[in-house]
Amino acid sequence: VILDFIQGNIDILVSTSIIETGIDIPTANTLIVERADLFGLAQLYHLRGRVGRGNLQAYCYLLIPPEISKDAQKRLDAIMRLTRPGSGLKLSVEDMQIRGAGNILGVEQSGHVKAVGYDFYIKLLQDAVNEEKGQIKAEPVVQVDLDSYIPEEFIKDPLERMNIYMAISKAVDTEEIEKIKDYLRRFYSGLPDVFNLYLDIEKLKKVLKGKGITRVIIKKNAGSLHFDVENPPQPDLLQKLLKSLPVKKLYPDRLEFEVTENCIDRLLSVFEGNC
Repeated sequence: VILDFIQGNIDILVSTSIIETGIDIPTANTLIVERADLFGLAQLYHLRGRVGRGNLQAYCYLLIPPEISKDAQKRLDAIMRLTRPGSGLKLSVEDMQIRGAGNILGVEQSGHVKAVGYDFYIKLLQDAVNEEKGQIKAEPVVQVDLDSYIPEEFIKDPLERMNIYMAISKAVDTEEIEKIKDYLRRFYSGLPDVFNLYLDIEKLKKVLKGKGITRVIIKKNAGSLHFDVENPPQPDLLQKLLKSLPVKKLYPDRLEFEVTENCIDRLLSVFEGNC
């Protein structure tokens, strides 16, 4: 049947989606896809490529019912929008945004990107790639032996909680985090202690950048600041830390201190230059 169609003995070929797998028929100029809403974006992309492979003007008609799912609409919008040569990569990115990115963003090899957030995942991936290339330093790590999160009883919608986490993560400095905090205060009666602690930890990560500190560990009975061996803290900053914290011991690679109730506030004051 395929040979008859290629040779022009028949004018219409009715096929399943197997036709997408690389069959090259230069004389084929029209493709009609029934229930296009049920096909994946990659399938639609390959199916569309079966026509227009010669010098004839080609057309691809995607037939859909009156009502389709939101994801199906996104797929169709993408396939109609990205029509120029070289659009394959952009379509792949759109597909990842719609379906999710494998085990990380979805269930097994597909899923809903809402679970983590596409933008947040791409940021993490880009940071990791840049770090491997030596283009940026890894963000300082802050480990606190206390609960710090957005309680479910405070914000019930999981997507809303994720959006707040993403907004805080994307904040470039402590001022932006304070703006987020003020915004939430206007809509909620008060912020829980565990959330306030989370915000303080994120602020501390921001102010630690470029200060020669790679890790801060705060446990119930002891805390420590670990220095970047290649770019240790400046002497004046180290002097402020020695004055502001109840220091236990100072080593070449770290400073150990006693943990007090307001130790995070003290650290923020030192690294923000307020003391």
